[in-house]
Amino acid sequence: MAALALQDFRSHLDGVVAAVPIAPVLVAADDVAGDEFDRADEHTYLAVRNPTGGAIDVTFTITSECDFGVSHALTVTVAPAADPAQPAQLVGPFNRSRFAASAPIVLAYSGPGLEVGAVRL
Repeated sequence: MAALALQDFRSHLDGVVAAVPIAPVLVAADDVAGDEFDRADEHTYLAVRNPTGGAIDVTFTITSECDFGVSHALTVTVAPAADPAQPAQLVGPFNRSRFAASAPIVLAYSGPGLEVGAVRL
């Protein structure tokens, strides 16, 4: 399992009102063992880009039960990018009631080819 380094863009965006493009560094997702990253706070997101030809699911392991007492995973389907230069999509933020700050967010992928990065905005 690979640990994704958290890239902090908060100082880059400090006081900015208009949309500012960010360029997180993306790495190849580990589709065999999965990946993980720390949830620093409610400003943490997963940046993901899919340069493959088909949709790929990303499953996030939940560390706490929902309001109904069930601990179920969160799955997001990432559509293929229409253009190789398309910016990454952001998934998140990760609520502390479902994702403990003391445990990493663990990711699993349904197939190879995704590019991922952990960001803080």
